[in-house]
Amino acid sequence: MTLYKLAFWGLLTAVAYLSLISLPQTQHVILWQDKFLHAAIYGALCFLMLRAYGDRWGIWPLAIGLGLFGLVIEVVQSTTGYRQAEIWDLIANLVGIFTVGLAVQYFRIR
Repeated sequence: MTLYKLAFWGLLTAVAYLSLISLPQTQHVILWQDKFLHAAIYGALCFLMLRAYGDRWGIWPLAIGLGLFGLVIEVVQSTTGYRQAEIWDLIANLVGIFTVGLAVQYFRIR
């Protein structure tokens, strides 16, 4: 297993776990801090996934799959009773994925 695959699956597992456990409410230092974190984490997931599997599957099928993972996490959060789904979290996830997907596509072409 390549290092990128190991890093991707490790981070994906951590994101799934941390997204579904009960966490105490935290005080945000800046407005939308949580959304920046979502975009950064899903951007990192996208980057690792594309490095691990991009040559085999292509950028956009993998990006769509990761976006669907984010959607499933939000739906499952809404069923826990102690977490809630937020459309803005999903949008932030998609922004991170889309930004990295475009950057990878741009730099591969040039």
